[in-house]
Amino acid sequence: MDSSAVIAVLRREAGAENVIPHLRTALISSVNVAEVFYIAEAEGAGRSEISSALARMELTEVGFDREQAERLASLYSITRGGSVGFADRACLALADRYQLPVLTGDREWIKYDIDLDIRLFRHAEAA
Repeated sequence: MDSSAVIAVLRREAGAENVIPHLRTALISSVNVAEVFYIAEAEGAGRSEISSALARMELTEVGFDREQAERLASLYSITRGGSVGFADRACLALADRYQLPVLTGDREWIKYDIDLDIRLFRHAEAA
């Protein structure tokens, strides 16, 4: 699961209702958890508040290891020139490792030639 999906739930954004049913079965990279903390704290949330919210979501956090690091690096040439950042690539590397679908709010991901099932939780965004 991408951090954008978790942030959408925390903010109660449009599309969050499409994320909630997947929380208890989703994997999330520790890199994406760090991004959730970073974004939420930047918006004024306290660390304990974020921790509690993440615990209630019951996501399975997976530590970032060398195998994922190598896959992340290999994704750079595919996603270069776009807005796909480090944490985004960490999410994709985790999905690739376990051959799982990726739930994200980032529409840009679907334009890349990545052999993964990328699912957008916001179906009808305004342009």
